[in-house]
Amino acid sequence: KPNWSAPYEFYNSPEMGITYSHPIYTFDGEGREVFAGVLASDYALNGIASYLTQNYEGSDTIIAIVEEAEPNYILASSTGSTGVKRVLDDDTTQPCPDDIEIDQSALSCKFVRIPVAEMNDNTMEEVISTTYLKQRERNFPQSELVSVRIDNIDFDGVYASQTIPFTTPEIGISWRIMIISPVPVR
Repeated sequence: KPNWSAPYEFYNSPEMGITYSHPIYTFDGEGREVFAGVLASDYALNGIASYLTQNYEGSDTIIAIVEEAEPNYILASSTGSTGVKRVLDDDTTQPCPDDIEIDQSALSCKFVRIPVAEMNDNTMEEVISTTYLKQRERNFPQSELVSVRIDNIDFDGVYASQTIPFTTPEIGISWRIMIISPVPVR
């Protein structure tokens, strides 16, 4: 059956992504369906974030795609965030250096995913995280906007948000699309 994978580190490149796979069948000489192979397409999380960023360029609206399953990892957002960090294998508090001057073969790095509730590397990640937590606290209401004020950022207003479930269990998708817009308060 068709399937979306959980995010994983790609084998041939230093990034994380998801794969959509679909079985291919043919018919033998007697008319029986025979498995012929799998068609698969990889989607890098950075590519999905780039797509969202390009499509919301110049907009104050933020779109975030979050996994429904705990601990609610973010897949991508229009701020460019993927909730993924490349860290040293033996000390996950330290980022893996990207400097080409360093002998990369001597380093052992891995990717770690950050739950949306723990994202706080920059102001926009904090907006996504705080808004998501407020949505979850209110049980993700479908018929109303949820607003949140974030005091420690330079914006005199609230962020209004709504989440929409995007679920297709037969192919392994259970995501939540979050739409966040700043609303000035007078």
